[in-house]
Amino acid sequence: MAILAIEARRLGSEQTGIGHYLRWCLSDLLAHTPPGDRVVLYAFRKVKFSTPNHAIMRTGRFTFLPNTVWIHTEIPLWSRLDRIDSLWCPAQIAPFFMPERVKIILTVHDLIPIIAPHLSSRLYRWYMGHLIPSSVRKAQHVFTISHASKRDLVEHMGVKEENITVVYPPIPPHFKPHNMEESRHYVKRKLGVSKPFFLFVGRFEPRKNLTGIIEAMKLIRDRRGELPFSLIAVGNKGWRTEEILKEANVLGNDFIPAFNVKSELLLALYSSCVALVLPSFYEGFGLPLAEAMACGSPVITSNISACPEVAGEAGIIINPREPEEIAGAMETLIDNKHLRDSLASKALHRIAEIRQSAKGFGRRLWEVVHEKA
Repeated sequence: MAILAIEARRLGSEQTGIGHYLRWCLSDLLAHTPPGDRVVLYAFRKVKFSTPNHAIMRTGRFTFLPNTVWIHTEIPLWSRLDRIDSLWCPAQIAPFFMPERVKIILTVHDLIPIIAPHLSSRLYRWYMGHLIPSSVRKAQHVFTISHASKRDLVEHMGVKEENITVVYPPIPPHFKPHNMEESRHYVKRKLGVSKPFFLFVGRFEPRKNLTGIIEAMKLIRDRRGELPFSLIAVGNKGWRTEEILKEANVLGNDFIPAFNVKSELLLALYSSCVALVLPSFYEGFGLPLAEAMACGSPVITSNISACPEVAGEAGIIINPREPEEIAGAMETLIDNKHLRDSLASKALHRIAEIRQSAKGFGRRLWEVVHEKA
């Protein structure tokens, strides 16, 4: 019998990429628990999550601490009391002071603080820049969410390839094509947008390169006299958001920011946009790319990190540092319906491959739990 504990701080954070990843991976993991094995969830606060008979949830008592500190206090204590065999840490870092006998299994989503520290805030790169390397050194096995991230782990962290498993993150089934006309009318009713529109989804921060799209739209307007489309930018506020919004003022009503968007509206946006535009400077995976493709949307994305891997043949790949390339891709898609339809068809094929990979997570993690050192 093996006891697997899970660091579940992010279980109540489904609006974040890691929170979404944890909840869906947990469902797969619990569904494939071998007979006789047990699961213990270590949550920071009480959250709504149904656990089967072979699993229990512990919730924190030291919640007066920031969760970034809490992880290093109660989890090591609980691990001793529960006599766990393995701990899966899905959010890049492992607790300090863990018993040596406990196998650490770590998910690393990206190495931004290590590879591109200038793309994150000073506090984030200080905290994660120290804790990711120390956590990777502790881990007996590392899961990651793209082959690009695997290469980064090998090249920048010295992890052996045989100690890394790549499993794409799960894409929930409600991300699927919806009726385009109905979706367009819903978007118009909610946001007042009547023009064709491109879509951006992501945190409003420098790494996502929303300013690159703004610069591209300015180039198109200069060429054509006016913009034949709008940009709807969906996401949460992040590092240097106000600077980005100030730059977008030059686009007037053709730039529509939308924060805290509900699932129904997001699905309608994916299903009725000309394309998703995500010219990020770095992505460990790029979840909005997969969500958009699952809804039958073409994508325009970067030629670096995991972006071209995720998009496959369903996207137009550009240099994110060249606004002219972003502008050219946007103009090509707005003018060429045949290409849009072709990329949409390829998107559905690519997302089927990604979903097939995601199905292997639960079984593979239990294999790692039971592997002998």
